[in-house]
Amino acid sequence: MKIISIKNLIPKQATHPGEHLKDEIEARGIKQNDLAVDLDLPKSTISEIIRGKKPVNPDIALRLEKVLGISAKFWMNAQSNYEIDQRRVKEKHIEYEKNNEIWKVIKSYIDLSFFKKTGVIVDDLKQNIEQIFKIFDVQSLDGFVGVFASAEAEYRYRKSKKSNVERNNLVCWVNLAKYRAKELYVPEFNHLEKDSVFNDVKNILYRNEKTILEDIKNVLNTYGIKFLFIENPKKCAVEGVSFWSEGNPAVCLSLRNKDVDSFAFTLFHELSHIYLHLINNNEKEYINWAEKDLKEEQEADSLASEKLIPKEIWKKLRNMDFYDEILVKDEAERYKIHPAILQGRFSNDTQNYKIRKIDGRLSPFQK
Repeated sequence: MKIISIKNLIPKQATHPGEHLKDEIEARGIKQNDLAVDLDLPKSTISEIIRGKKPVNPDIALRLEKVLGISAKFWMNAQSNYEIDQRRVKEKHIEYEKNNEIWKVIKSYIDLSFFKKTGVIVDDLKQNIEQIFKIFDVQSLDGFVGVFASAEAEYRYRKSKKSNVERNNLVCWVNLAKYRAKELYVPEFNHLEKDSVFNDVKNILYRNEKTILEDIKNVLNTYGIKFLFIENPKKCAVEGVSFWSEGNPAVCLSLRNKDVDSFAFTLFHELSHIYLHLINNNEKEYINWAEKDLKEEQEADSLASEKLIPKEIWKKLRNMDFYDEILVKDEAERYKIHPAILQGRFSNDTQNYKIRKIDGRLSPFQK
């Protein structure tokens, strides 16, 4: 259990010793005028102390000790604590104002609902700022804004037609993925195990059991590949990203499309980036965000298609009747490829998306 030290607590407002004095004389039934006479002080002095307008000095503390029997040390400590707390309250307010201005800027860039949903945002302003800076791997507000400025320049260079909101939400999602990936620990990665990785994952996709996501995660982790999924923010149609994380490749999917064939292709697309591009440049990241005109995206698409359905198999199957469910199931069983993946390939090649996919939903999301 976490123990909180009361020494570190800052009161909402400082307590003036006059409040203690007021409570004491009210408890004893002493009138302020009578107390002033006993202390041989002006009535106005007692009134100002009680209203917090005048400090208790050593002379007054000694007089209170003689008249009320409460040590002068108590009154001086109360005065000292009041002055210290008053300073702390002021500093806390200054810090709050500063953090509030920082938070206003942060909110102008991020999708607050997305970070609330993922459990990043809590009720503590300072903690939220620190957490956002950790996620974006920056030390200051300037560094935070710089992340988005770099993204803006990158997408301007790509001549992307995405809006500022879409781009910023994408930056948030990718940085959260990178942050979460750092928390994962997997064995050493060996790029020579590529074929085994694709085959093992394809076998899991073929079965499409309730544990499919956990099974894929466990298999990829065994091969030294970090695997995670984070729901995409609103107005951000991102499906996946691949990048290097603490010495290992990582893949994060949004599970935006919960169909077997869409999920399978997105996963294989990101795995393809690992073996085609990331092993040669671990500074890059590859985002599956509908920018298919880029050469590296086309290369990843090509390898993903080949690994899901090898060319020699597709050559045999591409002209069959994909509306004949029995036939499709038989061929799927023959080649151990999920039938929805076969139908998905047919839809992509023919641009015919009206076909009803056989067991097309990922098992955990089936109703």
